[in-house]
Amino acid sequence: MIPGLSNLNFRRHGYVPLLCIIVLTLLLIIALFPEQIAPYAQNKRFLPYMDPDNAHLLGTDDMGYDILTLLVYATRISLTIGFFAGGLSLLIGTATGILSGYLRGWVDDMIMGITDITLIIPKIPAIILIAAYVRPGIWILILVLGLLSWETTARVVRAKTMQISNAGFIMSARCLGFPSRSIIIQEIIPVIYPVILPK
Repeated sequence: MIPGLSNLNFRRHGYVPLLCIIVLTLLLIIALFPEQIAPYAQNKRFLPYMDPDNAHLLGTDDMGYDILTLLVYATRISLTIGFFAGGLSLLIGTATGILSGYLRGWVDDMIMGITDITLIIPKIPAIILIAAYVRPGIWILILVLGLLSWETTARVVRAKTMQISNAGFIMSARCLGFPSRSIIIQEIIPVIYPVILPK
């Protein structure tokens, strides 16, 4: 193999994931230990609209709170929302995609119809509209984001499931009388999980 090409492949596929892991690790540390990292207590106030200086690296907001402190404490909230909303959308998208691709027929038509409707719903206006009628909170935001963000995963999983549903090992399992649940859990999911993980 050409040395330059090998080095190029490493730079393309090695540095970026490593950088992502480092950044994510730093964010996790900030989220887990905000009291030790933030320069001030979360409820400590100063003069409003202070310019950035050595005491306040990002200045203060209109209420007098240190902006860097607010960002440090907000990291935990952002990661919590992203983790649980992503997990919920991944769970819904995987389940619906497998059912749609494996059962096909009217089940596939119904699920894909719901997927198309979900796909065209504008996310931000929907969140604002729901927040106007429901008491806002982290878990409400997680629920809304999870319920409105699964359609892409469902389409990818459905395509992969349809691709392998006619494979020899799947047909053999059907001929041997294995129930659909066992085929999905033991045969299909282990094959499609490399497609699910990047989501």
